[in-house]
Amino acid sequence: MARNDLGWNNSLKDLTIAAMRVMSRCYYVTEIRVKIFQALFKKMTNSTDPDIMKAGEECLEVFLVGARQSPETDIPREEIHKELRPTLIKIGDYDTLNHIIVERLVVLSRLFQNTFNQKLCETMMTHLKRALEKLVADAQTSGIQFNFYFIILIIFNS
Repeated sequence: MARNDLGWNNSLKDLTIAAMRVMSRCYYVTEIRVKIFQALFKKMTNSTDPDIMKAGEECLEVFLVGARQSPETDIPREEIHKELRPTLIKIGDYDTLNHIIVERLVVLSRLFQNTFNQKLCETMMTHLKRALEKLVADAQTSGIQFNFYFIILIIFNS
């Protein structure tokens, strides 16, 4: 941990990121491969700290590249679907949908291209169109900024 003017920095962010980097290189350890995947996925999708989210994304990408090198080390499809499901469900809840969820969907669609098939993308697009319509209606009544709309459009251009 880094030292600051008041003593030791109480943030464990640096240690968390370092641990994630170590875990991302352990894709070949059969006994804990799925648990490492779950931990990296959780840090990428459930963290509120943008640095940890970004590091989680990078580490998960390194982990997946290594794990996909052979069928023996690849993550089972069911496990990927189990981890993706909670994030995908969030796009149907228009009241809590925000730019962070949409940005995570963009990352997930890049990392798990084979999982995001035509039907799933059409369903997501329907949900996002409804959310966009709701946001436009809300913006007209309350003056919400339109930055969020551009972020939603990013997912369709990726």
